[in-house]
Amino acid sequence: MTDLELWLQIVWKLPITRIRNINKVFSTFESQVFSMVDQRRDQEHQGLERNDLLSRLISANDSQSTNGLALRELLANIHIFLLAGHETTAHQLCVILGASPGPGMLETLSLPC
Repeated sequence: MTDLELWLQIVWKLPITRIRNINKVFSTFESQVFSMVDQRRDQEHQGLERNDLLSRLISANDSQSTNGLALRELLANIHIFLLAGHETTAHQLCVILGASPGPGMLETLSLPC
């Protein structure tokens, strides 16, 4: 274990309200993701196939090869994709709405695809 890992373990256990709240959020997120993974695995065993990112990550995790993702790696990847998707979408909306030439632009953006 590196010094940084040891330091982080100590910091995360400090009795500071903000750190406790962050720990609660991460614990809740982790339990929700594990619940979703279990649901998807059950659906897969029942023959229901889904073609989405979570299902593909689970499939990579469940592969018979030695290169499959560990459960913690699966959680980390889902967390990264969730945050990256949120950031990208938020930034694009800011650019689009910030660069709006006039009031008609919002009506143009709300046209059905």
